[in-house]
Amino acid sequence: MRKNKFMKEFEGELKSIFPNKLIEKSKNNDFDNFFLVLGLIFNDFKDIILFNELIHETYLKPKLDGSEPPSVHLGHWGGIQNHLNRLMVGLISEFLIFLDKNKKTINSISFKLFVKNLPHDVRQDWNKIQNVLQDSDSKDFLSKIAEIRSNVTFHYDQSLTQLRIGFIEKFITSTKNNYNKQAFYSLGNTIQTTRFYYSDGAAEEYVKKEMKYLSNENYNKEMRELVDKTNTTIRFMMEHYLKQKIKK
Repeated sequence: MRKNKFMKEFEGELKSIFPNKLIEKSKNNDFDNFFLVLGLIFNDFKDIILFNELIHETYLKPKLDGSEPPSVHLGHWGGIQNHLNRLMVGLISEFLIFLDKNKKTINSISFKLFVKNLPHDVRQDWNKIQNVLQDSDSKDFLSKIAEIRSNVTFHYDQSLTQLRIGFIEKFITSTKNNYNKQAFYSLGNTIQTTRFYYSDGAAEEYVKKEMKYLSNENYNKEMRELVDKTNTTIRFMMEHYLKQKIKK
């Protein structure tokens, strides 16, 4: 592998475990299957977080207070951030659906004993995540993020109507400013120099509309904090799970 002095390598300590301690071919164990999926969920969250960090480390962060005039750089930055926010919403939705569909495993004696032996703060965070599924006040939240996931993140089957609504709100009915007086795009000779910023704007406006019930406009920050909290909790649960498996 060739690299220059400016290229990084991923860091960490490489460990291993015999595969049949995790999954037995002759025994279908929902408890172990649950943690296999939980590991993938952690990885998917981590990739979004990592990519966001790389963007911040590599590209100059523009002013996001509306003071900068429209530009290619601002459009790319905002579009990528909008995409990452939608991916976060989609993954949170998928994670909660996964938990809801696996209540039998979560409510099993073996799983409850596992949670009981977690460190106190990890156990509390896990219970908070569980409460999202139980709390009636959270039903609107779950409904909205599911709609965002289905319409403008992982599926596009309903996007013809929903993205159109976002576009009209962004560029036609909203108060005019420097960013919505025109529908901006870049059409270059490469992928790197091409982007349709007005599509990003329509998606962003759609998400804002769906999330408007929040108490403030800072839902992107709140969603990222939720992702960080969820992934930290999963990380410690996976560590505890693997320690148990290594002992066997």
